[in-house]
This record gives sequence, C-alpha cells and structure tokens, in this order.
Amino acid sequence: MTQTQQQLFGVLRAALWHGGDMSAQPEVTDWPAVIALAADQAVDGLVYDVVSRLPAHKKPQLEVAITGMAHLLNIEQRNRRQDKVIAALFDELETTEGLHPLLMKGQASASLYPTPQRRMPGDIDIYLPTEEECGRAVTWAARYDSDIERKWREQHHMHDYSCVIAGEMVELHLRMETFTNKTLARRLTDIINDELNDGEPQTVTLGGRAIATLPPTLAVVHQLIHISRHLLETGIGLRQLCDLAVYLSGRQGDIDAGRLVQYVDRLDLTTAAATIGSILHDNLGLPADVIPFATDPRHAAFVINEVFHGGSFGRHNTEGRDGLPTPIRKLWSAVFFLKRCLRCRKLLKKEAPSFYVSKILFNFAV
Repeated sequence: MTQTQQQLFGVLRAALWHGGDMSAQPEVTDWPAVIALAADQAVDGLVYDVVSRLPAHKKPQLEVAITGMAHLLNIEQRNRRQDKVIAALFDELETTEGLHPLLMKGQASASLYPTPQRRMPGDIDIYLPTEEECGRAVTWAARYDSDIERKWREQHHMHDYSCVIAGEMVELHLRMETFTNKTLARRLTDIINDELNDGEPQTVTLGGRAIATLPPTLAVVHQLIHISRHLLETGIGLRQLCDLAVYLSGRQGDIDAGRLVQYVDRLDLTTAAATIGSILHDNLGLPADVIPFATDPRHAAFVINEVFHGGSFGRHNTEGRDGLPTPIRKLWSAVFFLKRCLRCRKLLKKEAPSFYVSKILFNFAV
C-alpha cells in the first residue's frame, strides 16, 4: 500500500471507533491527498468527521478544514433527507399497501456508526419477501416513476427494480442477492427462507419511525455476498467494508456465529469471508473477537489493491466502456470479465466460472 492509503486507513479507524476520544490521533502528512482518496472511496464524510474533532495544532490548513465543514453539512442534510424519505416510504408500503418491506444495508448500517449522519448515503434498497409483494410494490412505485412497471413487465425476475422517489434512487428487490451458480442460488434461497421464518428482524429508527431491517445473521450473509458480487462485477469500495465492520461490532450479540459459519461454508464464501475479515481487523481495526468467522490475510493485499485501483464500486475500471461502438464494447467486456473472474476465482471458486458464463451469454444475446 502507498503511504496515502495507509494514512486513510488510520483516519478511518479513528472515525469508526473513536467514541468521542481523539487521544489516539491519526498521523497524516498530506491531508489533501488523503481526502481526495477518501472521496474516491465515498468515505470522505468519515474523514472530515475526524478533521472536525482534531485539536487545532493537528488540523489541516484552514482552506481544507473550511471545505470539509461545508461538505459535512451537505452530507448531514442528505442523510436527514434520506431518513425522512425512507420513513415515508415504509409508512406507505406497510400502512397503506399492507406489505412487509425490509431495509437492506445502507441507512440500516449507517445507524451503527459513531456519527451516523456523516456516512455518505447511497441508494435505498428495499427487499420484499415474496414475488407477489414485490409486484404490488412495483405497482405502488409507478405513481412516482411510471417506467418501473415497464421494467417489471419486460424484465421480470430481475434482481431489483429501480425508480426515483422524492429525489432518491430506490431499488425494490425481488431477490436479496444473486448467485449465477444454480446450486449456490438454491442454497441461498433456502437460507433466506429459513432466516426470515426463524430470525427476528431488527429495527432502526429513521426519520422518527421504526424501520424493519434484515435479521442480523442474514444481514451479515447478505453483506458478504454483496461485497463478493461487486468484486466479480467491477469492484467494491471502502464504504462497504466500513459498513460491515460497524455492523459486526454493533450487532455482535445478535449474530448467531454457528449458523453464520455454516451459511458461509454452504455458499462457498469461506475464503472470501476470511479475506474480508482480515481487512476489517488488520486495516480497519475491528477487534478479532468480534468477527464471527475465521480470518486469513493471504488474499487481503489483492482485495485492497482492487479497492484502491477501481475506486468506489470499481467505476475507474469501466471508464470509457459505454462510449465504445457496440461490437467493440462486447469484445471489451468479454475480455474484462474473463480477467476479473480469473483473478477472483481464488476467492469464489464456484461462483466465478458461472458468473463469467452468464456474462458471456448475456453480452452476446443483447
């Protein structure tokens, strides 16, 4: 890792676990470089949070600090707005429509940060537990974004259906997550059904309302799959790793470690989870006894390099792709995903080959 990357990890450790105590101050020699890297990873709100609490002699130059405070205010306003939108959406879905939505990751994880309003918000991901409920939710959402019904009609059985409601991107999930390997997909369906039938959903308070979220053990499985899936797709960012770290810490008493390890093994996530756990401990400072599965640092450097090289969700990896002529774009994608799947097979032995086959079939079918 570069010095800037190491310093960013130091600042994030202070942001995630400070508890108001800044006695162990991160050592940063180039604040603009650290902040630029943090912005690329969608964790700049956490960095500015640390900057705001530093003693005067440790703060960066005045211009950087002032810019940071303005940015923090903007992030806090966005979080408050999104919390209110989520509260209104769940009120309509539950009270008016009689549905049983569950909020996934995002603001459900943000509530566990030391300063929740300073986590950069993203999309609103809502899981509907049955196909019938998802269809009704799509019909409901069409009053805000009419195009969502076309997506449901023409692209049925997609992973999720997106729309814009009150200025926020909302994804209604028919599937919590996706495996292209059919055996793993069936196992995930069984795990989801078992957890939703037996597990107790958690609630978080957003916008003054109790919002139902996933049962904790299932939520960890979901986040591990989500991170792994994006590694296969184009890349993952530090925000998703921070989210999992604070979730494991905040919900440790509610997670069934025995069941979780069984699920991880059944889904062929053992190596990926061990690598992610190693990064959470060694780089983000999550105590080892909080991680409910084995850790292994052997592939940690590979994942960290993927994170920083690609930027948040790997957006740097695909820059310029969409502007290519269609035949060249298809060829580019075939080569790109072959390389990614070969690299990621060390983490996802069963899913990586299936994922590549599905990408090729889709790529040349449209």
